[in-house]
Amino acid sequence: MPSALRIEDLPPPLTPFVVTIDDYGFTGEGFVRLEDGWLSIRHAMPGEKVRVALDEEQRGGRRRFATLLEVLEPHPQRRDPLCDKSAFCKGCQIRHLSLQEEAAFKERTIKEVLLKFTDFTDDTLPPIIPIAPPGMTRSDGWRVRSALHYRKHDEHTFELGLRSPGRDALIPMNQCPALGEAARRLVEHVTQTLANLASKQALPPSPQHDDTTTQDTATLHTIRVAAPAHGRGFVELKLSEHEALPPQIFTLIEELDHILPEHVSVFVDRKNISHECIRGPQTMRLSLAGLTLELNPQDWFHATLEPAEVLYEQVEQWLEWESGERFLDVGCGIGTLSLMAARAGLHATGIDAKRTSIQSATHNAQRLGLGEHSEFIAGAWENALKKLWAQQRRFDVATINPMREPLGERALSYVNALGVERIIYLGPSPASTARDLGYLQSTGWTVQSLGGAMLHPATYHVMLVAQCRRTTNPAS
Repeated sequence: MPSALRIEDLPPPLTPFVVTIDDYGFTGEGFVRLEDGWLSIRHAMPGEKVRVALDEEQRGGRRRFATLLEVLEPHPQRRDPLCDKSAFCKGCQIRHLSLQEEAAFKERTIKEVLLKFTDFTDDTLPPIIPIAPPGMTRSDGWRVRSALHYRKHDEHTFELGLRSPGRDALIPMNQCPALGEAARRLVEHVTQTLANLASKQALPPSPQHDDTTTQDTATLHTIRVAAPAHGRGFVELKLSEHEALPPQIFTLIEELDHILPEHVSVFVDRKNISHECIRGPQTMRLSLAGLTLELNPQDWFHATLEPAEVLYEQVEQWLEWESGERFLDVGCGIGTLSLMAARAGLHATGIDAKRTSIQSATHNAQRLGLGEHSEFIAGAWENALKKLWAQQRRFDVATINPMREPLGERALSYVNALGVERIIYLGPSPASTARDLGYLQSTGWTVQSLGGAMLHPATYHVMLVAQCRRTTNPAS
Protein backbone atom coordinates (compact mmCIF):
# COMPACT_ATOMS: atom_id res chain seq x y z
CA MET A 1 0.00 0.00 0.00
CA PRO A 2 1.29 3.49 -0.77
CA SER A 3 2.21 5.85 2.03
CA ALA A 4 -0.43 8.38 3.05
CA LEU A 5 2.10 11.03 2.05
CA ARG A 6 1.78 12.94 -1.19
CA ILE A 7 4.63 14.79 -2.91
CA GLU A 8 3.14 18.12 -1.83
CA ASP A 9 3.13 16.92 1.80
CA LEU A 10 6.89 16.35 1.91
CA PRO A 11 8.88 18.81 4.05
CA PRO A 12 11.00 21.49 2.40
CA PRO A 13 14.51 20.52 1.22
CA LEU A 14 17.13 19.95 3.95
CA THR A 15 14.41 19.53 6.62
CA PRO A 16 14.79 16.15 8.43
CA PHE A 17 11.84 13.76 8.62
CA VAL A 18 11.37 10.04 9.31
CA VAL A 19 10.10 7.37 6.88
CA THR A 20 10.03 3.58 6.64
CA ILE A 21 11.55 2.10 3.49
CA ASP A 22 9.21 -0.06 1.41
CA ASP A 23 11.58 -1.82 -1.02
CA TYR A 24 14.67 -1.68 -3.23
CA GLY A 25 14.76 0.42 -6.36
CA PHE A 26 16.48 -0.59 -9.61
CA THR A 27 19.92 0.68 -8.57
CA GLY A 28 19.75 -0.76 -5.05
CA GLU A 29 18.46 2.41 -3.41
CA GLY A 30 15.59 2.26 -0.93
CA PHE A 31 12.27 3.81 -1.86
CA VAL A 32 9.05 4.86 -0.20
CA ARG A 33 5.78 4.63 -2.11
CA LEU A 34 3.79 7.85 -2.07
CA GLU A 35 0.18 8.31 -3.11
CA ASP A 36 1.28 10.13 -6.25
CA GLY A 37 4.85 8.90 -6.75
CA TRP A 38 7.81 7.65 -4.81
CA LEU A 39 10.72 8.83 -2.73
CA SER A 40 14.22 7.42 -3.42
CA ILE A 41 16.89 7.27 -0.69
CA ARG A 42 20.38 6.00 -1.54
CA HIS A 43 21.89 3.50 0.92
CA ALA A 44 18.57 2.71 2.60
CA MET A 45 17.25 -0.86 2.87
CA PRO A 46 13.70 -2.31 2.93
CA GLY A 47 11.98 -2.23 6.32
CA GLU A 48 14.37 0.30 7.81
CA LYS A 49 13.12 3.35 9.70
CA VAL A 50 15.38 6.21 8.63
CA ARG A 51 15.77 9.93 9.07
CA VAL A 52 16.17 11.68 5.72
CA ALA A 53 16.06 15.13 4.14
CA LEU A 54 14.94 16.07 0.65
CA ASP A 55 17.71 17.09 -1.72
CA GLU A 56 17.72 20.73 -2.79
CA GLU A 57 17.65 20.08 -6.53
CA GLN A 58 14.76 17.96 -7.79
CA ARG A 59 13.93 16.98 -11.36
CA GLY A 60 10.18 17.18 -10.96
CA GLY A 61 7.81 14.47 -12.12
CA ARG A 62 6.63 11.76 -9.73
CA ARG A 63 10.02 10.93 -8.21
CA ARG A 64 11.74 12.78 -5.38
CA PHE A 65 15.24 12.19 -3.95
CA ALA A 66 16.34 12.38 -0.34
CA THR A 67 19.63 11.96 1.51
CA LEU A 68 19.96 9.40 4.29
CA LEU A 69 20.85 11.16 7.56
CA GLU A 70 20.47 8.39 10.14
CA VAL A 71 19.35 4.77 10.32
CA LEU A 72 17.01 4.45 13.29
CA GLU A 73 16.03 0.79 12.85
CA PRO A 74 18.57 -1.08 10.65
CA HIS A 75 17.98 -4.04 8.35
CA PRO A 76 19.50 -7.27 9.77
CA GLN A 77 21.70 -7.59 6.66
CA ARG A 78 23.13 -4.07 6.88
CA ARG A 79 26.87 -4.10 7.45
CA ASP A 80 29.92 -1.87 7.67
CA PRO A 81 30.73 -0.74 4.09
CA LEU A 82 34.44 -0.57 4.99
CA CYS A 83 34.73 2.75 3.17
CA ASP A 84 34.64 6.22 4.70
CA LYS A 85 33.28 7.69 1.45
CA SER A 86 30.39 5.27 0.91
CA ALA A 87 27.78 7.80 2.05
CA PHE A 88 28.36 10.00 -0.98
CA CYS A 89 30.43 8.01 -3.53
CA LYS A 90 28.46 6.76 -6.52
CA GLY A 91 31.00 4.06 -7.41
CA CYS A 92 29.74 1.34 -5.03
CA GLN A 93 26.00 1.74 -4.50
CA ILE A 94 25.43 -1.24 -2.17
CA ARG A 95 28.57 -1.66 -0.05
CA HIS A 96 26.29 -1.46 2.99
CA LEU A 97 24.61 -4.77 2.05
CA SER A 98 26.00 -8.07 3.27
CA LEU A 99 27.22 -10.34 0.48
CA GLN A 100 24.25 -12.61 1.14
CA GLU A 101 21.84 -9.70 0.75
CA GLU A 102 23.65 -8.44 -2.36
CA ALA A 103 23.33 -11.87 -4.01
CA ALA A 104 19.62 -12.00 -3.10
CA PHE A 105 19.04 -8.49 -4.51
CA LYS A 106 20.74 -9.40 -7.78
CA GLU A 107 18.88 -12.70 -8.06
CA ARG A 108 15.61 -10.81 -7.61
CA THR A 109 16.64 -8.29 -10.28
CA ILE A 110 17.18 -11.11 -12.77
CA LYS A 111 14.00 -12.92 -11.79
CA GLU A 112 11.83 -9.82 -12.23
CA VAL A 113 12.94 -9.15 -15.81
CA LEU A 114 12.71 -12.81 -16.82
CA LEU A 115 9.14 -13.06 -15.55
CA LYS A 116 8.31 -9.86 -17.42
CA PHE A 117 9.91 -10.53 -20.81
CA THR A 118 9.97 -14.33 -21.20
CA ASP A 119 7.43 -17.12 -20.96
CA PHE A 120 8.77 -18.28 -17.59
CA THR A 121 6.52 -18.43 -14.55
CA ASP A 122 7.50 -18.70 -10.89
CA ASP A 123 7.06 -22.46 -11.20
CA THR A 124 9.11 -22.95 -14.40
CA LEU A 125 11.98 -20.52 -13.81
CA PRO A 126 15.28 -22.43 -13.36
CA PRO A 127 17.39 -21.64 -10.29
CA ILE A 128 19.64 -18.60 -10.74
CA ILE A 129 23.18 -19.67 -9.84
CA PRO A 130 25.45 -16.99 -8.34
CA ILE A 131 28.70 -16.78 -10.32
CA ALA A 132 31.33 -15.25 -8.05
CA PRO A 133 34.80 -16.07 -6.70
CA PRO A 134 34.67 -18.44 -3.70
CA GLY A 135 35.35 -16.79 -0.38
CA MET A 136 34.51 -13.33 -1.71
CA THR A 137 34.51 -10.63 0.98
CA ARG A 138 33.50 -6.98 1.03
CA SER A 139 37.16 -6.03 1.47
CA ASP A 140 38.24 -7.60 -1.83
CA GLY A 141 39.61 -4.88 -4.12
CA TRP A 142 39.41 -6.28 -7.65
CA ARG A 143 39.00 -3.31 -9.95
CA VAL A 144 42.00 -2.83 -12.22
CA ARG A 145 40.92 0.37 -13.96
CA SER A 146 39.26 3.69 -13.23
CA ALA A 147 38.50 6.98 -14.99
CA LEU A 148 39.32 9.99 -12.82
CA HIS A 149 38.01 13.48 -13.50
CA TYR A 150 40.52 16.31 -13.23
CA ARG A 151 39.87 19.90 -12.16
CA LYS A 152 42.33 22.76 -11.78
CA HIS A 153 41.13 25.49 -9.42
CA ASP A 154 44.17 27.76 -9.46
CA GLU A 155 47.91 27.47 -9.91
CA HIS A 156 48.31 25.64 -6.59
CA THR A 157 45.18 23.48 -6.19
CA PHE A 158 43.49 20.68 -8.13
CA GLU A 159 41.10 17.78 -7.69
CA LEU A 160 41.34 14.26 -9.09
CA GLY A 161 38.59 11.70 -8.51
CA LEU A 162 35.04 10.55 -9.16
CA ARG A 163 31.96 12.67 -9.59
CA SER A 164 29.06 12.03 -7.26
CA PRO A 165 25.42 13.17 -7.48
CA GLY A 166 24.56 16.10 -5.24
CA ARG A 167 28.21 16.76 -4.41
CA ASP A 168 30.41 19.33 -6.09
CA ALA A 169 33.77 18.07 -4.83
CA LEU A 170 35.39 15.10 -6.57
CA ILE A 171 36.01 11.96 -4.53
CA PRO A 172 39.69 10.94 -4.30
CA MET A 173 40.47 7.34 -5.25
CA ASN A 174 43.89 6.93 -3.60
CA GLN A 175 42.51 4.62 -0.91
CA CYS A 176 39.45 3.25 -2.73
CA PRO A 177 38.73 -0.26 -1.35
CA ALA A 178 37.23 -1.35 -4.68
CA LEU A 179 40.53 -0.86 -6.53
CA GLY A 180 43.25 -3.47 -6.52
CA GLU A 181 46.54 -2.63 -4.85
CA ALA A 182 48.37 -2.04 -8.14
CA ALA A 183 45.62 0.29 -9.39
CA ARG A 184 45.59 2.26 -6.12
CA ARG A 185 49.35 2.62 -6.35
CA LEU A 186 49.03 3.96 -9.89
CA VAL A 187 46.40 6.49 -8.78
CA GLU A 188 48.78 7.59 -6.04
CA HIS A 189 51.59 8.05 -8.59
CA VAL A 190 49.36 10.26 -10.74
CA THR A 191 48.13 12.26 -7.73
CA GLN A 192 51.68 12.82 -6.53
CA THR A 193 52.74 13.96 -10.00
CA LEU A 194 49.97 16.57 -10.07
CA ALA A 195 50.92 17.68 -6.56
CA ASN A 196 54.50 18.17 -7.75
CA LEU A 197 53.24 20.31 -10.63
CA ALA A 198 51.07 22.35 -8.27
CA SER A 199 54.14 23.17 -6.19
CA LYS A 200 55.79 24.47 -9.39
CA GLN A 201 52.64 26.33 -10.55
CA ALA A 202 52.63 24.13 -13.64
CA LEU A 203 49.27 22.34 -13.40
CA PRO A 204 47.69 21.60 -16.81
CA PRO A 205 44.48 23.56 -17.57
CA SER A 206 41.11 21.88 -17.13
CA PRO A 207 37.74 22.77 -18.70
CA GLN A 208 36.65 24.33 -15.38
CA HIS A 209 39.68 26.63 -15.24
CA ASP A 210 38.83 30.22 -16.07
CA ASP A 211 42.11 31.20 -17.72
CA THR A 212 41.21 32.95 -20.98
CA THR A 213 44.64 32.13 -22.42
CA THR A 214 43.59 28.47 -22.69
CA GLN A 215 40.40 28.98 -24.71
CA ASP A 216 42.05 27.88 -27.95
CA THR A 217 44.29 25.21 -26.45
CA ALA A 218 43.60 21.69 -25.27
CA THR A 219 42.49 21.07 -21.69
CA LEU A 220 42.88 17.93 -19.59
CA HIS A 221 39.53 16.59 -18.36
CA THR A 222 40.04 12.90 -17.48
CA ILE A 223 42.91 10.63 -16.50
CA ARG A 224 42.30 6.92 -16.99
CA VAL A 225 44.45 4.42 -15.13
CA ALA A 226 44.69 0.65 -15.50
CA ALA A 227 46.94 -1.78 -13.65
CA PRO A 228 46.01 -5.45 -14.19
CA ALA A 229 49.30 -6.65 -12.67
CA HIS A 230 52.16 -5.38 -10.56
CA GLY A 231 54.45 -3.09 -12.56
CA ARG A 232 52.23 -3.03 -15.66
CA GLY A 233 49.41 -0.91 -16.91
CA PHE A 234 48.80 2.49 -18.45
CA VAL A 235 47.91 6.10 -17.74
CA GLU A 236 45.79 7.78 -20.42
CA LEU A 237 45.44 11.55 -20.58
CA LYS A 238 42.17 12.52 -22.25
CA LEU A 239 42.23 16.02 -23.75
CA SER A 240 39.68 18.28 -25.39
CA GLU A 241 39.63 18.52 -29.19
CA HIS A 242 41.84 21.58 -29.64
CA GLU A 243 44.91 21.54 -31.86
CA ALA A 244 47.27 23.52 -29.63
CA LEU A 245 48.78 21.74 -26.63
CA PRO A 246 49.68 23.88 -23.61
CA PRO A 247 53.24 23.48 -22.28
CA GLN A 248 51.87 22.09 -18.99
CA ILE A 249 50.80 18.89 -20.78
CA PHE A 250 54.39 18.24 -21.85
CA THR A 251 55.55 18.97 -18.32
CA LEU A 252 52.98 16.49 -16.96
CA ILE A 253 54.24 13.80 -19.34
CA GLU A 254 57.84 14.47 -18.29
CA GLU A 255 56.92 14.22 -14.60
CA LEU A 256 55.00 10.97 -15.18
CA ASP A 257 58.01 9.56 -17.00
CA HIS A 258 60.09 10.09 -13.86
CA ILE A 259 57.64 8.65 -11.36
CA LEU A 260 55.95 5.73 -13.15
CA PRO A 261 57.34 2.17 -13.18
CA GLU A 262 59.07 1.09 -16.39
CA HIS A 263 56.23 -0.99 -17.81
CA VAL A 264 53.46 1.56 -17.25
CA SER A 265 52.65 3.28 -20.53
CA VAL A 266 51.43 6.83 -21.03
CA PHE A 267 48.87 7.49 -23.78
CA VAL A 268 47.49 10.83 -24.93
CA ASP A 269 43.97 10.80 -26.35
CA ARG A 270 43.24 14.00 -28.28
CA LYS A 271 39.54 13.72 -29.06
CA ASN A 272 38.89 13.38 -32.81
CA ILE A 273 42.56 14.17 -33.51
CA SER A 274 44.89 11.36 -32.40
CA HIS A 275 45.60 8.62 -29.89
CA GLU A 276 49.31 8.15 -29.22
CA CYS A 277 51.56 6.13 -26.95
CA ILE A 278 54.03 8.66 -25.53
CA ARG A 279 55.95 6.42 -23.16
CA GLY A 280 56.33 2.70 -22.42
CA PRO A 281 54.96 -0.37 -24.26
CA GLN A 282 52.51 0.24 -27.12
CA THR A 283 50.13 -2.34 -25.63
CA MET A 284 49.08 -3.49 -22.18
CA ARG A 285 49.07 -7.16 -21.19
CA LEU A 286 46.56 -8.93 -18.99
CA SER A 287 46.16 -12.59 -18.07
CA LEU A 288 42.67 -14.05 -18.36
CA ALA A 289 41.37 -17.61 -18.78
CA GLY A 290 44.90 -18.96 -19.14
CA LEU A 291 45.65 -16.53 -21.98
CA THR A 292 48.05 -13.60 -22.03
CA LEU A 293 46.28 -10.92 -24.03
CA GLU A 294 47.60 -7.66 -25.42
CA LEU A 295 45.34 -4.65 -25.86
CA ASN A 296 45.37 -0.88 -25.98
CA PRO A 297 43.41 1.66 -23.92
CA GLN A 298 40.76 2.03 -26.64
CA ASP A 299 39.74 -1.61 -26.20
CA TRP A 300 37.10 -2.67 -23.72
CA PHE A 301 38.39 -5.08 -21.08
CA HIS A 302 37.07 -6.39 -17.78
CA ALA A 303 37.35 -4.02 -14.83
CA THR A 304 37.60 -6.98 -12.41
CA LEU A 305 39.70 -9.94 -13.48
CA GLU A 306 39.16 -12.48 -10.68
CA PRO A 307 35.33 -12.44 -11.01
CA ALA A 308 35.80 -12.62 -14.81
CA GLU A 309 37.96 -15.76 -14.42
CA VAL A 310 35.10 -17.48 -12.59
CA LEU A 311 32.65 -16.35 -15.26
CA TYR A 312 34.76 -17.83 -18.08
CA GLU A 313 35.08 -21.12 -16.20
CA GLN A 314 31.29 -21.30 -15.95
CA VAL A 315 30.82 -20.37 -19.62
CA GLU A 316 33.30 -23.02 -20.76
CA GLN A 317 31.49 -25.63 -18.67
CA TRP A 318 28.07 -24.68 -20.06
CA LEU A 319 29.23 -24.47 -23.68
CA GLU A 320 30.06 -28.20 -23.70
CA TRP A 321 32.18 -27.59 -26.79
CA GLU A 322 34.06 -30.31 -28.62
CA SER A 323 37.12 -30.18 -30.85
CA GLY A 324 36.17 -29.65 -34.49
CA GLU A 325 32.99 -27.71 -33.79
CA ARG A 326 32.37 -24.27 -35.31
CA PHE A 327 32.07 -21.50 -32.74
CA LEU A 328 30.43 -18.10 -33.26
CA ASP A 329 31.35 -15.31 -30.82
CA VAL A 330 28.96 -12.36 -31.17
CA GLY A 331 30.44 -9.38 -29.35
CA CYS A 332 33.89 -10.94 -29.11
CA GLY A 333 35.72 -7.83 -27.89
CA ILE A 334 39.45 -8.58 -27.71
CA GLY A 335 38.66 -12.22 -28.50
CA THR A 336 38.94 -14.01 -25.15
CA LEU A 337 36.17 -16.58 -25.71
CA SER A 338 37.11 -17.11 -29.36
CA LEU A 339 40.72 -17.79 -28.39
CA MET A 340 39.59 -20.16 -25.64
CA ALA A 341 37.56 -22.04 -28.26
CA ALA A 342 40.44 -22.10 -30.75
CA ARG A 343 42.71 -23.42 -28.01
CA ALA A 344 40.19 -26.25 -27.45
CA GLY A 345 40.33 -27.23 -31.14
CA LEU A 346 37.22 -25.46 -32.42
CA HIS A 347 37.17 -23.10 -35.40
CA ALA A 348 36.17 -19.72 -33.92
CA THR A 349 34.63 -16.74 -35.68
CA GLY A 350 34.40 -13.57 -33.62
CA ILE A 351 32.48 -10.46 -34.63
CA ASP A 352 32.47 -7.07 -32.93
CA ALA A 353 31.41 -3.56 -33.87
CA LYS A 354 34.63 -2.02 -32.54
CA ARG A 355 37.46 -2.19 -35.08
CA THR A 356 40.26 -1.59 -32.57
CA SER A 357 39.11 -4.62 -30.57
CA ILE A 358 39.01 -6.76 -33.73
CA GLN A 359 42.57 -5.66 -34.48
CA SER A 360 43.63 -6.65 -30.96
CA ALA A 361 41.84 -10.00 -31.22
CA THR A 362 43.56 -10.77 -34.54
CA HIS A 363 46.90 -9.73 -33.09
CA ASN A 364 46.39 -11.97 -30.05
CA ALA A 365 45.43 -14.93 -32.21
CA GLN A 366 48.67 -14.60 -34.18
CA ARG A 367 50.76 -14.12 -31.02
CA LEU A 368 49.30 -17.22 -29.41
CA GLY A 369 49.59 -19.40 -32.51
CA LEU A 370 45.81 -19.69 -32.85
CA GLY A 371 45.40 -17.82 -36.12
CA GLU A 372 44.60 -20.95 -38.15
CA HIS A 373 41.67 -21.76 -35.88
CA SER A 374 40.20 -18.27 -35.52
CA GLU A 375 38.99 -15.32 -37.56
CA PHE A 376 37.68 -11.93 -36.51
CA ILE A 377 35.23 -9.70 -38.38
CA ALA A 378 34.45 -6.05 -37.69
CA GLY A 379 30.86 -4.96 -38.20
CA ALA A 380 27.50 -4.21 -36.63
CA TRP A 381 25.78 -7.33 -35.31
CA GLU A 382 23.02 -7.64 -37.90
CA ASN A 383 25.21 -6.78 -40.89
CA ALA A 384 28.00 -9.14 -39.87
CA LEU A 385 25.60 -12.02 -39.20
CA LYS A 386 23.79 -11.36 -42.48
CA LYS A 387 27.09 -11.62 -44.38
CA LEU A 388 27.89 -14.93 -42.70
CA TRP A 389 24.43 -16.21 -43.66
CA ALA A 390 24.90 -15.01 -47.26
CA GLN A 391 28.16 -17.00 -47.36
CA GLN A 392 26.16 -20.07 -46.30
CA ARG A 393 28.25 -20.44 -43.16
CA ARG A 394 27.10 -22.82 -40.42
CA PHE A 395 27.93 -22.93 -36.71
CA ASP A 396 27.37 -25.39 -33.89
CA VAL A 397 27.69 -23.25 -30.78
CA ALA A 398 27.68 -19.53 -30.02
CA THR A 399 28.12 -16.92 -27.32
CA ILE A 400 26.25 -13.62 -27.47
CA ASN A 401 27.41 -10.52 -25.59
CA PRO A 402 25.92 -7.34 -27.11
CA MET A 403 26.81 -5.31 -23.99
CA ARG A 404 23.86 -3.28 -22.67
CA GLU A 405 21.53 -3.34 -25.69
CA PRO A 406 19.43 -6.27 -26.92
CA LEU A 407 20.88 -8.08 -29.91
CA GLY A 408 17.38 -7.79 -31.36
CA GLU A 409 15.02 -10.06 -33.26
CA ARG A 410 16.49 -9.44 -36.73
CA ALA A 411 20.03 -10.27 -35.64
CA LEU A 412 18.84 -13.29 -33.64
CA SER A 413 16.95 -14.55 -36.69
CA TYR A 414 20.30 -14.77 -38.50
CA VAL A 415 21.77 -16.69 -35.55
CA ASN A 416 18.92 -19.16 -36.03
CA ALA A 417 19.52 -19.29 -39.79
CA LEU A 418 23.23 -20.05 -39.22
CA GLY A 419 22.24 -23.37 -37.64
CA VAL A 420 23.48 -22.72 -34.12
CA GLU A 421 22.34 -25.42 -31.69
CA ARG A 422 23.74 -24.14 -28.35
CA ILE A 423 24.06 -20.59 -27.04
CA ILE A 424 25.49 -18.97 -23.95
CA TYR A 425 24.05 -15.47 -23.60
CA LEU A 426 26.13 -13.02 -21.54
CA GLY A 427 24.03 -9.97 -20.72
CA PRO A 428 25.34 -7.02 -18.66
CA SER A 429 21.81 -5.60 -18.89
CA PRO A 430 19.40 -8.25 -17.52
CA ALA A 431 16.37 -6.44 -18.99
CA SER A 432 17.88 -6.37 -22.51
CA THR A 433 18.95 -9.99 -22.18
CA ALA A 434 15.50 -11.09 -21.03
CA ARG A 435 13.94 -9.52 -24.13
CA ASP A 436 16.26 -11.52 -26.37
CA LEU A 437 15.66 -14.71 -24.38
CA GLY A 438 11.93 -14.22 -24.84
CA TYR A 439 12.45 -14.12 -28.61
CA LEU A 440 14.66 -17.21 -28.53
CA GLN A 441 11.98 -19.10 -26.61
CA SER A 442 9.43 -18.15 -29.27
CA THR A 443 11.68 -19.54 -32.03
CA GLY A 444 12.38 -22.99 -30.62
CA TRP A 445 14.95 -22.49 -27.86
CA THR A 446 14.92 -23.73 -24.27
CA VAL A 447 16.74 -21.91 -21.49
CA GLN A 448 18.41 -24.71 -19.54
CA SER A 449 20.43 -22.88 -16.88
CA LEU A 450 20.65 -19.34 -15.50
CA GLY A 451 23.35 -17.51 -13.62
CA GLY A 452 24.02 -14.11 -12.11
CA ALA A 453 27.66 -13.08 -12.56
CA MET A 454 28.84 -10.69 -9.84
CA LEU A 455 31.50 -9.00 -11.96
CA HIS A 456 31.10 -5.74 -10.05
CA PRO A 457 30.70 -6.52 -6.34
CA ALA A 458 29.15 -3.83 -4.14
CA THR A 459 27.34 -2.31 -7.14
CA TYR A 460 23.83 -2.96 -8.44
CA HIS A 461 25.23 -4.30 -11.73
CA VAL A 462 24.81 -8.01 -12.45
CA MET A 463 25.31 -10.02 -15.64
CA LEU A 464 22.53 -12.41 -16.63
CA VAL A 465 24.10 -15.58 -18.03
CA ALA A 466 21.83 -18.06 -19.82
CA GLN A 467 22.56 -21.52 -21.23
CA CYS A 468 20.23 -22.15 -24.18
CA ARG A 469 19.66 -25.12 -26.47
CA ARG A 470 17.61 -25.40 -29.63
CA THR A 471 14.78 -27.87 -29.16
CA THR A 472 12.77 -27.28 -32.34
CA ASN A 473 13.48 -25.87 -35.77
CA PRO A 474 13.18 -22.08 -35.98
CA ALA A 475 9.87 -20.70 -37.22
CA SER A 476 9.87 -19.92 -40.92
